[in-house]
Amino acid sequence: MQRIKQKLRDWFGKEIVYVRITIRILKRIIKEYLKKNNYKYPHILQLPITYKCNFDCVMCGMKKQKELKDFSADELGIILENPLFSKIESVGLNGGEPFLKKDLIECVDVIIKSCPRLQQIDIISNGYCTDIIIEKMIAIKKMCVQNHIRVGISFSLDGIDDMQDLMRGKTEAYEHLMETYRRIRENTELYCDRLGFVCTITTYNISRIGEVELWARKNNESVSYNLATIHKRITNEDKYNDFSVLIHPGKKMLAQEFFYKKFLETREEKYFALFLYLKEGKRYACCDFEHGKGVTLTPNGGIGYCATFSKEIGNASFESAEKLFVNNRKYREKELLKSCSGCSHYIYGLSIKGLFKLRKELVNETIRKR
Repeated sequence: MQRIKQKLRDWFGKEIVYVRITIRILKRIIKEYLKKNNYKYPHILQLPITYKCNFDCVMCGMKKQKELKDFSADELGIILENPLFSKIESVGLNGGEPFLKKDLIECVDVIIKSCPRLQQIDIISNGYCTDIIIEKMIAIKKMCVQNHIRVGISFSLDGIDDMQDLMRGKTEAYEHLMETYRRIRENTELYCDRLGFVCTITTYNISRIGEVELWARKNNESVSYNLATIHKRITNEDKYNDFSVLIHPGKKMLAQEFFYKKFLETREEKYFALFLYLKEGKRYACCDFEHGKGVTLTPNGGIGYCATFSKEIGNASFESAEKLFVNNRKYREKELLKSCSGCSHYIYGLSIKGLFKLRKELVNETIRKR
């Protein structure tokens, strides 16, 4: 009798997991179908706003571009007048280091005025220039509040103490970041609606990634993890053999175990997708840029479908951004999408195939627990 009861519990446990994930799969199928047919204009703008950077990170080649000229606030305003940007709801500001741009506040003002559907602005910073960041975030937050827009800031935290300095190629990088964090944490609502941290996994920091986890738990902060990858916009191909865990078997295994552990802790699809990417060498994740929901605008006005593998399809300072986006769709659908299966960037949720794998994994996990 006891054995029969156990078998029934096992069966019901498996079936509940199976049904839940199946429903999620059906919803994702509908969502993916709508994506393919609905995005005439993008809703997401990836906006690296400057080539300037005060760091020389182990996984980045931006230092080679730091002398290039950025657009001014006025020039940005002219670009954003184009209909292509009329449905933008979310803007990601990065660089380079965005707070090194002298007219950053003016640029944010232009973005707000030019994007009538804008709902949120997310800024990524290395956190080094504390006083400048504090001053500019106060002004940016005020503008966003007045226009009912949410603003978030994420700091790059790739290690604790000397590991942050090593990863970021700058002495006292960790100390400066912690000072910036301390001051914002004291009165967060004055500066942003959301404060977070982003950690990039490389061969350099994977063996000490537990230190970041410990720091996050101790300070009750959330850290989002991703894999360092080839990134055309930041011209880092020449560093790939040094920073990528994919070509170092021992480091790759550590990263694989880490992301599976993060999945078990958080149940986030993102981490299961990264685990699968490392395990099978394939992408099982959705991408907002795949079907035209997102667009990238570089600091010189260049337009790309994504920042990772897309070529620059033209320059919006001299040509219509809308025409560039529409007229190059054949390149996106026939050529660029070939790169998607090998890309580990912009991983947030699982693809349909990924959800099938998740369903199998969760069913097996339910069996193991019994």
